[in-house]
Amino acid sequence: MNAITLHAIDDTLYAALRKYATETEESLNRAAKSLLARALCVRTEEHPVPGFMRFAGSLSFRDADAMRKFVSTAEFSKVDPKEWK
Repeated sequence: MNAITLHAIDDTLYAALRKYATETEESLNRAAKSLLARALCVRTEEHPVPGFMRFAGSLSFRDADAMRKFVSTAEFSKVDPKEWK
């Protein structure tokens, strides 16, 4: 494994990273690695990046997991007429 140290992180960038880490329930280190992997479209064991994300944008890993769970349990054959008014 490799390691890097980032110096002179601007307060705004640090606050955004901390917010992202909190929202995704990750450590700062894991959040930074996740963002780097997504930004560079790099697949890692820890942060797999589906190929379509390069073209269509991306969800947080937590949101993507929630979407996968919903899709796997949703009943798409049923239509609620109230929802289509």
